[in-house]
Amino acid sequence: MEVVISADVLRRSDIDVTIAGLCGKEPIKCNNNLVIIPDAGLEDVKKEKFDAIILPGGWDNVQTMARSEEFGEFLREKETESYIATFCHGPIALAKHCIGKGKFFNLQVTCYRYVDEKIVVDGNLITCEGPAAAFLFALKIVELLRNTKKAQEVADILLVDDYKEGRRNFGSFLKKPSIHEKKALNGKEPKSAVIIFANGAEEMEVVIPADVLRRAKVVDVILAGLCDNKPVKCNQGLVIVPDCAMKDLENRKFDAIVLPGGLENNLAMAESDKFGEYLKKKEEESYIAAICSGPLALAAHCIGKGKRVTSYPKVKPDLESIYKYVDDEKVVVDGKLVTSQGPGTAFLFALKLVELLKDKQEAKEIAKLLLVDNYC
Repeated sequence: MEVVISADVLRRSDIDVTIAGLCGKEPIKCNNNLVIIPDAGLEDVKKEKFDAIILPGGWDNVQTMARSEEFGEFLREKETESYIATFCHGPIALAKHCIGKGKFFNLQVTCYRYVDEKIVVDGNLITCEGPAAAFLFALKIVELLRNTKKAQEVADILLVDDYKEGRRNFGSFLKKPSIHEKKALNGKEPKSAVIIFANGAEEMEVVIPADVLRRAKVVDVILAGLCDNKPVKCNQGLVIVPDCAMKDLENRKFDAIVLPGGLENNLAMAESDKFGEYLKKKEEESYIAAICSGPLALAAHCIGKGKRVTSYPKVKPDLESIYKYVDDEKVVVDGKLVTSQGPGTAFLFALKLVELLKDKQEAKEIAKLLLVDNYC
């Protein structure tokens, strides 16, 4: 999530973003099994000048950074000319390479002064608590590289209310997540979900639900390409490798089918008769969950006609004649239909799915783990 949200927000702010693999350009398997393809390897970019260098968390990732002398040299060379920004337990890698020694951090690491805030800026060093603060973290970088007006514009587009309202919340350090179990808890059957997406999908709306559901021990989360199993280029340029193609799953039962937004992605869904047939077959047995412009695909295939829905505000006129439109709820549930407004509501959308597939207590635990303060 921390890679995807940062890249997406910065690219929407007209900032040139390169996703670089620490060890090269090979596909990278992230903490909760998402596979992304970097734009370049560290070796390819280490001589370039960047205004900001961003280090996501993830225990394996941070340990690799901490062990890499080449990476330490890169950071030391860039320390005086670039903002160095890191998430979660990423400051451990900075500490290993003596970057920003003596500055304020929001992680309790020796050599630094601890501050209990979501985001801390000390000179050119920026630190952030964890995944749920990723939007505010990225918007803070936009402020520093562009200006507050641009950050506000992007916050408005993404429906990030925390930024618009200027809230500053406090939280504790994000602990290492436990490995999701392959066995169900308390003797219950494990749940399953499929996230279907195509070129132009909103990457945050693919990644956040996948990550949250996997942390909640909804262990069988499949990312399926609408058209095939080839890498998918998302709306802001991130390339995600699906686990399989949708056609490979047509006879498989899922507890939830999740449709991210992105107009190009949703247009492809709307134009696909095969996808429409798939949804109609699954409508009674599965939760069908759509976020942002995703409900446009549902409307094209008459899924959930007459039910209560919400969406990204700009597509409201295309839905009002088919659904009972709800303006003032971030997530709307009507029977087996779940809809939500956009990227800024993606955590709440995913946590609602956890509630429905598991229970409220599990959702609360995941919200606490991810520092999602506005979930209740």
